Amino acid sequence: FDIAMPVFYVVNFLIAAFGSYFLLKTLSLNTYASVFGAISFTFSSAMILRIPHTAVLQAVALLPWILAILTIYVKKPTLKMFVLLSLLLSQFFLTGFVQLFVYSILVFYLFIFLYWKVSINKNFVKCCLSLIPAIILALTLSAIQLLPSLELTQHSTRKSGVDPNIILNSFIFSPKNL
Repeated sequence: FDIAMPVFYVVNFLIAAFGSYFLLKTLSLNTYASVFGAISFTFSSAMILRIPHTAVLQAVALLPWILAILTIYVKKPTLKMFVLLSLLLSQFFLTGFVQLFVYSILVFYLFIFLYWKVSINKNFVKCCLSLIPAIILALTLSAIQLLPSLELTQHSTRKSGVDPNIILNSFIFSPKNL
């Protein structure tokens, strides 16, 4: 563990740095702006504050790569970019932070919309629909984690939902005590 965790952090920060640089170059920024942006993202609070949360750190480090490949795929959809996007999305899901995966899919559609509005003249609906098979393939590749998780949720104490009253009444710092 003395070697593994520092290597884990270095690798994830390098993934974030190179991914940010690649994303910014994909968006046609010059080299200086891309380097500055990559350094800024890599050492931003989005990364630094995630150090204790390894699953979130891994997911956030993959975001620039996914956005860069998504940008390339929206510009010119090819089978290679489709497979690469699906593979990255599956790795994003396999980081173990499913909530961020779901939120990110929504952000990816917003990104496509904004990118479409600003720079490409393709059919917006076609661009959005072309992402659905990539998400399905990513979930299929992630089935090794997805299927057991779905099965285990049936045995969870939260399968029927969580009553807000239980949470609010068991909270240590109850509003009536503040």
